[in-house]
Amino acid sequence: MLLKKYAVAIFAPMLVLVLVVNIQAKSVNTRYELENLRGEISQLTLQKESYEGVIAGLKSPHRLLRRAQELGMTFQLPVVDAPRLAMSAEEGQVLEP
Repeated sequence: MLLKKYAVAIFAPMLVLVLVVNIQAKSVNTRYELENLRGEISQLTLQKESYEGVIAGLKSPHRLLRRAQELGMTFQLPVVDAPRLAMSAEEGQVLEP
């Protein structure tokens, strides 16, 4: 019975010490992983901003018009054939077109 008390008195603090060291090691490992992930987030944020700039350039109306012309597409404003009226300067009357 006395031997059990000594065993518990010796091994219990050793077990606690092993558990504390294990927890600290996991904590340090987690901090390293966190720093690595923060670096990756920063890198991906820069890459995203770069891609957004490229996309904005590709959506530019001038670029789209130039690319359409390169592909043989033409752009013309629609012409509305509106009737025109002419007035005589002397009499102020509307002349027939």
